[in-house]
Amino acid sequence: MPRYLTVLFILLGLASNSLAQQQSCPCGGGSRMTDTQISNLLGSNTVCAIVGNERWQEWHNGNAIYELGNNANGENVGTWSVIGTGDSAMVNYNYGTGGAYSYVVCDQNSLYHFCGAKNVTNASVKPGKGGC
Repeated sequence: MPRYLTVLFILLGLASNSLAQQQSCPCGGGSRMTDTQISNLLGSNTVCAIVGNERWQEWHNGNAIYELGNNANGENVGTWSVIGTGDSAMVNYNYGTGGAYSYVVCDQNSLYHFCGAKNVTNASVKPGKGGC
């Protein structure tokens, strides 16, 4: 095989791998996050989001989720976990009798989109436990 074809195949392989890692977000701008990125973003941190009349302040402590809006110490409302790997990963929230929901998580310059049955766009993440 001529040398230029070998180089071309290598470059095409690198380009397709790079594109796969930068999948676009299905419900907003930015890029899909990997399992490691989602774990690092959410672990021990508070997600702040507003959808219509609903306001969420969910602290991710271990695998538990605490809603911080109802009382100062937070109310344990369920669990969270990351499912899948690479840019196919999603965050799964289980609220017990309130249902379980999975979301693709996207990063758009410090704004985060949770894309699933209910799209939550323009969320922010605060370090540690704290109100929004």
